[in-house]
Amino acid sequence: PPLPKRHTRTQFPDSASVLDFASSSGFTPGPGKTLMAVGDVAGPGASPAWKLMYDATGAPEPTWNFKGKFLVGRGGEIVVPGDDLEADIVRLLA
Repeated sequence: PPLPKRHTRTQFPDSASVLDFASSSGFTPGPGKTLMAVGDVAGPGASPAWKLMYDATGAPEPTWNFKGKFLVGRGGEIVVPGDDLEADIVRLLA
């Protein structure tokens, strides 16, 4: 299972810190833009967004930070990216 957030030292402590970092990197909140909140991605405390992605794709919960990747198309289709990420993105945006 993933390490608890307090042990990794690689994640932001709260959602406000994420927004501060994103804003300092040029992100501006607004219509059509989504910035997810800090939260669990696995286990009983996983956020509803992550649960939806697992249910829609049949993907297992990640066991490591960079294993949980999903793409969401304009129409709401959720997929796990394959070997050709660019082709997957182009297909979902068509």
